[in-house]
Amino acid sequence: MDGNLPLLALCDAIEHLSDHPDAPGWRSSLQRHVDHLIATSKLSAFGTIPFGLYAGNDPGGGRKFGKYFYRWFMKPRGEYRDDDWWVGINAHLASHGVGLSRAAKLLDRPELAHLAHRQLDWILGVNPFNASTVTGAGRNQPKLYRTGEFTPPTPLIAGGVMNGLGGTAADEPCIDAGSWQTCEYWTPMVAYTMWLMSELHAT
Repeated sequence: MDGNLPLLALCDAIEHLSDHPDAPGWRSSLQRHVDHLIATSKLSAFGTIPFGLYAGNDPGGGRKFGKYFYRWFMKPRGEYRDDDWWVGINAHLASHGVGLSRAAKLLDRPELAHLAHRQLDWILGVNPFNASTVTGAGRNQPKLYRTGEFTPPTPLIAGGVMNGLGGTAADEPCIDAGSWQTCEYWTPMVAYTMWLMSELHAT
């Protein structure tokens, strides 16, 4: 849910502190980072960025990139705690899209903007379920999570962004309609997706 903050921080540093003595090193780091994202995105027919790389034991799914295992989705158990706390990948994908879109301009690499758009495409329905997780955009939106904590419950909000598709223990995509993990509106998912759309519109 936090997104790729190091990628965004590198972009900020390069954009706003371009005269700093360390700026060439930051630019080199950004080049290496986006080259890694391009390489890992090619593992997916959808061009999405994997959720994480894992040293050691297989986290589920049996997929490897070099010496590391990787997953497309957050583990449904034990990613951050030992219980079943997990959320969908919309903030993950959208934040990478923001960073890639910004890097396209900072590094003069237009192909990065195309990869950024692939992350938004997934959120808007270019995924195995042909399901958009943005209310009022695309089609086949899953049933929104309705908590009992609020009366009346949260309504459908045009432009509201759900947590997004998740993954099983075997790292297969799941939509889990009506669950908070995939179908609740969360601020990071909304904010990163809006930011990504703004970046792409300005490209």
